[in-house]
Amino acid sequence: MHYNTKVARIMSRNNYIAKISMPLIEWVCVAATPLFLCNNIVRRRAEELQDIMFHDDNFLVQKKLQPILQSTLITLVVTALLSLMSISSSSLTNKGKRNQNLRGEGIVVGSHLIPIMYYALYLLYCQKGDSIQYSNSGLQHVTYSSCGGLAFVISHFWLQRNANEYVTSENSRAMVKLCWKVYLALLLSHQVFSMIDDGTFLDDGTVFGLLHILMIVVYSTANSKTRRDENQWQDAFTCGEWMVVSNLTASLIGDFILHRSYSFLYDDYPDQFPAYARVAQAGLVGCFVGVVYCQATSRIFHQGVIGSLAGVIGIVIGFLEMTLTPSSISQKVWIPLIPRRFVEMMGSTSQEVWLIPIPRSILWLLQFLSNEVTMEVGGSVMHFHRYEILGYWSFVLIASIPLTVKVCKWVEAGGSLSWRRVVTARKLFHLVAVILFTPITWIDSEMMALSYAIATTLLMILEIIRCYSFGQESGNMTLSLNAFYAIFLDEKDSLAANGGLTITHITLIVGCAMPLVLSQIVNATDDGSFILRLLPYVGVIVLGIGDSAGAVAGVTFGRHQWPGGSSRTLEGSLSMFISMLTALCLAGFDDLFTAGTFLAIMTLLEASTTQIDNLCLPLGGTSLVALLAAIDVSNR
Repeated sequence: MHYNTKVARIMSRNNYIAKISMPLIEWVCVAATPLFLCNNIVRRRAEELQDIMFHDDNFLVQKKLQPILQSTLITLVVTALLSLMSISSSSLTNKGKRNQNLRGEGIVVGSHLIPIMYYALYLLYCQKGDSIQYSNSGLQHVTYSSCGGLAFVISHFWLQRNANEYVTSENSRAMVKLCWKVYLALLLSHQVFSMIDDGTFLDDGTVFGLLHILMIVVYSTANSKTRRDENQWQDAFTCGEWMVVSNLTASLIGDFILHRSYSFLYDDYPDQFPAYARVAQAGLVGCFVGVVYCQATSRIFHQGVIGSLAGVIGIVIGFLEMTLTPSSISQKVWIPLIPRRFVEMMGSTSQEVWLIPIPRSILWLLQFLSNEVTMEVGGSVMHFHRYEILGYWSFVLIASIPLTVKVCKWVEAGGSLSWRRVVTARKLFHLVAVILFTPITWIDSEMMALSYAIATTLLMILEIIRCYSFGQESGNMTLSLNAFYAIFLDEKDSLAANGGLTITHITLIVGCAMPLVLSQIVNATDDGSFILRLLPYVGVIVLGIGDSAGAVAGVTFGRHQWPGGSSRTLEGSLSMFISMLTALCLAGFDDLFTAGTFLAIMTLLEASTTQIDNLCLPLGGTSLVALLAAIDVSNR
């Protein structure tokens, strides 16, 4: 009897270790390692400030920011400790219970991914000497996102300690409802301290936070009485994934609102972003607003697919027209497009573009595509137009059509092994993305950033068409679209089989785009730091190369799974690491220790996370690259 009890205890302990091992690895990759690097950078900054003898304006700004950086770091560390306690107790609390959501709540990703990424980018700002110009805007993103992460983990930890069974979707909704209330309390407390400190009634961070809270509230309104065969858009996200998506969306929309407001109030308000970035931002914000509007009014007006599509496109064009001014269009671009007699009849000049009945967004796009791009290769200078990039993309896409048709037939004929073929086929699209994105990111990053925004908008519109037309009498194109999607669905997009929302293809574009966009914000130019020049390619490397190679090798040769019931295999993870390391070596990266450390963390994160890796890997990789670059800058 005593022997059986001892064996049972040993087995229970081993099961607990196996169950907690993967969440613990995820916590180390997403929270512990980046915060360790952040602490080293902040401590080194404090030592450098003490050694400075000449106190100029930059020194005063740096000295004023140091307490803020330290207090924010303390907030992030407290969040990390609470999340560690939460995942540890969760393994004990849920012992023997079956979680209705096999992907979990995403507590680590939701509470750490975006706050640490913003903090890492801001530290890179400071190390590069840009803190005077960007001290306010960058710090506001850090402030509100850290409050949101702390509120998320507090809500999870509190309900977990007070609930008898924290594994149902009802308790997940209760956690989100508690989250926005705690979030609001933290945000208001921060605003009160800001008013006492500098007299600011409503700072930018509070605006971002209120938008984020609004999106969390909308997510928490999921109807628990919906039938099992009915899907809601909230079902496509775990709580942690929605914290990430809503955080990024709040930053996008909040910056757009603040920029438009300040531009209207102050004529000389400086804009730190170029025109193409503002156009991309306006298009994405317009698409988001259009989707929300059509979703909110679909049951009132019954506009159908065509009406919803027209509404979204109209709102997108409206936002673009509001962003672009007549001075954004040069005369040499739009005059040849219109008969001279018509122009003279309208009485238009180069300052009166609005009189011509062509949207300024189209004219601006034609002007953008007609611009000449200069690139230096091997000592020689090459000149080309952006129309040639469109030709390259068209060639690749047309050439991939026969391959796509064969892959579809190959997957459908898979039988019992079709799931393996689905994984392989999905990763083929990742490789196509590498061919499409990598050379253009190198040649013309502005064109690539704008194209990412356009592709994201088009995919969102296609998703509207697919979701609205599911189960209804639709045309051949819509039926073909649904049938094409159904072939490549995995466990993260299983709801799409019944008309639910699918997001992995959209997150693939967003995951590749975010490192590039963030690298442009922090001015990651060629300054001698290879790790900093690696930043625009993080998404392509980890998703297009590493994730693809790991998944294909895992389903083909994988025999040894990671502990805790993970579907990932050791063979797949090893293939992911080797493929990414090979790519960096071919690109000329000679610091193998730094490369190996970065790639090992990315490999472990991919193996341990149950959230959408199309978001987790590039955003987590962006944080690590920014921190490694900040350390490299400080060492010079």
